[in-house]
Amino acid sequence: MNWTEGYTVDVEYTASFRPEISPPYLSFACRLHGYEAVAADRPFTYMELGCGRGLTASVLAATNPHGRFYGVDFNPAHIAGGRTLAGTAKLDNLTLIEAGFEDLARGKIADLPMFDFITLHGVYSWVSPATRRHIVEFIGRQLKPGGIVYVSYNAMPGWAGALPLQRLLLEHASAASGSATERLMAAAGLAMRLDAIQADYFTSNGAAKFRLDGFRNDDPRYLVHEYLNADWAPLYHADVMREMMAAKLDFVGRASLDYAFPEIVLSPERRVLVAEIADPCLRETCIDYLRDVSFRADIFMLGPKRMRPEARAASLENAGLALVVPRNQIALEEWSGEVAAGLTARIFNAVLDALADGPRTFAELRASPGLAGVRIDTLAAAATLLCRYKANLAVIFFRGAGADAAPALRLNQALLAEAQRHDDFDVLALPSLGSGMPATRLERLVLHYLASFGAPPDLSMLGELMCANPESGTTEKEAEQMAEVRRRITETVESRLPLWRSLGILPP
Repeated sequence: MNWTEGYTVDVEYTASFRPEISPPYLSFACRLHGYEAVAADRPFTYMELGCGRGLTASVLAATNPHGRFYGVDFNPAHIAGGRTLAGTAKLDNLTLIEAGFEDLARGKIADLPMFDFITLHGVYSWVSPATRRHIVEFIGRQLKPGGIVYVSYNAMPGWAGALPLQRLLLEHASAASGSATERLMAAAGLAMRLDAIQADYFTSNGAAKFRLDGFRNDDPRYLVHEYLNADWAPLYHADVMREMMAAKLDFVGRASLDYAFPEIVLSPERRVLVAEIADPCLRETCIDYLRDVSFRADIFMLGPKRMRPEARAASLENAGLALVVPRNQIALEEWSGEVAAGLTARIFNAVLDALADGPRTFAELRASPGLAGVRIDTLAAAATLLCRYKANLAVIFFRGAGADAAPALRLNQALLAEAQRHDDFDVLALPSLGSGMPATRLERLVLHYLASFGAPPDLSMLGELMCANPESGTTEKEAEQMAEVRRRITETVESRLPLWRSLGILPP
């Protein structure tokens, strides 16, 4: 039997941090949808299925030291690398396991606890139907009543137009020789030649053309894992929901917070149509058709319990927001009237101003200038705009979670050291906030030197520290390049240093 089961393993997957699978985010999302949720500020157990290289699991374990974290991946290289990172940061609340989903389903991994959270990002639509059944069987065995499951997947109907493109790439790559990356790029070359001579498939199919154009910018490692798995298949929400029912799970809402506010994602005419559909599954399906959804992230619960409106509002009081970009770098989109739940440009600006000095709970925000009397749902709508998928402007947290900052600071030391060698780990752990924030390699290198040496009186001195060649004896072009590096470093320090200090990444 081939242990890979049709999944590509000869190229390590990209390492990325997913804030939407953090315990604070998931707990907040469930409450926002109106359900009682696992408290993120108390001890809990967490499992990430298909944890890849363990970056997200490491960041979550470091920033939620009161939680017990587990990550499973069947790729030995992924687990070995993840264990090295976790070991360097001394994350004793994280266990990374090399195993397949069938082993988990059959109970072959000893001493696993029951879990409050089980998450799968970028797994479910990339594996076979048999493997999906193993995943659901494991969830049914190991999820606590009231537990939360996050599952993301490539979705229909948004992928319909690009299905033939994936098949073309898979057929070509399967018949070619070389590494997975080489085979994929050769297959992409054929597709691009077809496009160049205006193959009817591409000229009449904007979705396929859009996907093909992405090959010019996306990481080849991501593309290999996206397109070259034998069992790759976009899924309909209705089918995923029915599969999860085998583990007695109920769908509680999308992980994308936007969908808690129909005014944000649907026009008035579309909202009227959707409101007329009584069946929840059909309603979700119609929304997917209205928006041509190609990727979904769904939240399920075992035995979800609805809250009364007043209990829901109270449960959100100690949730909070933390900006992860400087206030002055957030360009406010022009709008008139309300976006959702009474959110106006004036209120949104007041929220940003209150967050400029550091994280604030919703209760603290309501005591800030310009926000007195603002409803919780209005603040939640602001959170939606700041935390929406790929925006990465803020993170959700719960006050009291992760009070011990030491594990996060140790992990950051390890991540900053890795930045000297590669650009894979583009994240920083947020002490006491239960999540992480994106950080470019330049930002991590600057932070490494600031943490090691302190801020020099002349910030441009960091340029000499970080450039390979000394100032003297360089060519005019090299001197210009170093001047540009120094400029970017100075700009980075001036814009990011106050933010890093307000988030506890650097001492005040």
